Amino acid sequence: MGSAPNLPGELHLFIVYLVVTVLLGLLVYLLRRRRIANLALLLFTLALCFTSLEAYYRFFYVRSDGMGRLMKNFSDRYYQYDSHGLRASHLPLSRTKDNLIVLGDSFVFGAGLKHPAERFCELLAQHYPALHVVNLGLPGWDTKTEAAQFRKYVGENDGRVALVILTYFYNDIEEEVTPADRARDPSPDPPAKETVLDRALQSASKYSRFVEMV
Repeated sequence: MGSAPNLPGELHLFIVYLVVTVLLGLLVYLLRRRRIANLALLLFTLALCFTSLEAYYRFFYVRSDGMGRLMKNFSDRYYQYDSHGLRASHLPLSRTKDNLIVLGDSFVFGAGLKHPAERFCELLAQHYPALHVVNLGLPGWDTKTEAAQFRKYVGENDGRVALVILTYFYNDIEEEVTPADRARDPSPDPPAKETVLDRALQSASKYSRFVEMV
């Protein structure tokens, strides 16, 4: 006998949503001649609405302006990775042309763009055909990580690097900031106090893309 396929945890949860909705619908039918049927009908309606919204954000919502799992459909459809684990990196370095290295995070990676050809490094390659443009970018990289990745991919390569473009965003220093640095430069605004509702929604968002969107 073959083993059952391993379904993603999110899909398991969605099946639970469907099962609960169907059971509530069955309960409405069984209690249709009783007063409590109104309560069962209310619960069924709420479950049906929630399951429908969850299905939309789980299977049909394909946009790049979300956070967390809301971008999963977009990334699954449009982000393809090469053998180096990068998105159209154009590695290895060229030995016949001068190499231009573009180093960075999501902006260099092309987050939110459907096709790598839309990235600014590809436009550089079009304007400077004499150069071999290499893209070393991945979402979440900070400057410290980018330097390590540069050494990893370029350090022992025979290609000649004519220019390195390091893109920078204000949070790219995050890995270098120490607790002592934070203590010397406290925020002028006190941190917001987390409420019970905040904690409840944060916990529920781990199990629902619709709640995560909300």
